Amino acid sequence: MRAGLSDCVPAAAVLWLLSSAFLDVRIATVGLVSAKPEITEFPCHIQTRSDTRASLDGRWFGAFDFKRREAWASHADAGWDTRAVERAWTQGRMVSVLGMRQVRTSLWDLVAEAGIATDFDRLGHETLPDEAVQSLFGIRKPEPGISLTLIPPSPVTDRIELDVRGSVRNDVDAARTFEIVLHLDEEKPEQRLHQVALTIDPQSAAGFNFCWPTQGHVGRHCVIMTARSGDVALRAECPIEIIASDVRSTRRLGGAWVDLYHHDEEEGRPFNAELGKMTDGNWRELVRAMHVTEQNLLVITMMFQNFTHRTKHNFTPETYPGKAYYPSELYPARMSIASTDPLETIMDEADKLGMHVMPGVGMYAFFHYTPASLHWCTNVADELWRRYG
Repeated sequence: MRAGLSDCVPAAAVLWLLSSAFLDVRIATVGLVSAKPEITEFPCHIQTRSDTRASLDGRWFGAFDFKRREAWASHADAGWDTRAVERAWTQGRMVSVLGMRQVRTSLWDLVAEAGIATDFDRLGHETLPDEAVQSLFGIRKPEPGISLTLIPPSPVTDRIELDVRGSVRNDVDAARTFEIVLHLDEEKPEQRLHQVALTIDPQSAAGFNFCWPTQGHVGRHCVIMTARSGDVALRAECPIEIIASDVRSTRRLGGAWVDLYHHDEEEGRPFNAELGKMTDGNWRELVRAMHVTEQNLLVITMMFQNFTHRTKHNFTPETYPGKAYYPSELYPARMSIASTDPLETIMDEADKLGMHVMPGVGMYAFFHYTPASLHWCTNVADELWRRYG
């Protein structure tokens, strides 16, 4: 591992090159007869030793000068003093690889049971957001043709029945029948949870649901959904952690109600003025803050404001006077808030973080449980599905 950090000093770049290569070579050669012990001689040879400075004993500096046999090398890498001891990349990788050699294992074996895949999607969105990737390549992520939702979302206990909901979109101009199969962890016959056929109209979507008891399945799992029709094959996965418990609850604060604006001005007097000023950026910040505290379920209280009791009005679904919190095509009135579509903003940010959002349909009128109210709720739910589903 030799690199010229300048025109005049032949050197090994310990910080940038050697530590990474050391790990890569270990991954590539573990278990091979050709993997010689000599591969560790150079890293061990350039490891520092100090009897007076414990912080410099057993470390690796930023580079190694081959001519002088000097661990400090040169200042060829601007901004990184080669006499500095970098704590993470170099030291961590070197010691980790030497340790793996000592116990005759590899990085893959060590992380096989670590559950990293379960958290990858969530953490990946945090470290490298989708919009950043899309802006680099000038692309927009296409809408998926398949959706899978677990209610309640992970984690859950082994004392409940999990409500599994799925949907498939048919994006062609002819009806199509999809064969839907759901499995637990692996696509094997003995792991099958549910099977159903969906015939979907052109340029439309259809869904299904079933309940699955979690008892006897403690641990980390993955629900796999596949949908096939002719040469079209779609797939979705949802991780789920099932916790052993003597009660239905996980005993965790895993989510919260979210008021876009409180329905009662008197009750909301301490905070409604601030809620009305919430911008898209503010709502995204709120979602991220909830995610940091592991409140990954957001229940939106209502999508229309109409603070009216059932005995104090005479309107119908056609003359409904309520104000929408989103750009509704059903009713023209809008709430006077800073964000024009807070539900889209909240859902978009939640999707990036692997969170879950449940929008409440209301409000038609308080305690108004009549055919008229049901008709209104159905129309609004259909519109919310078309816009956000």
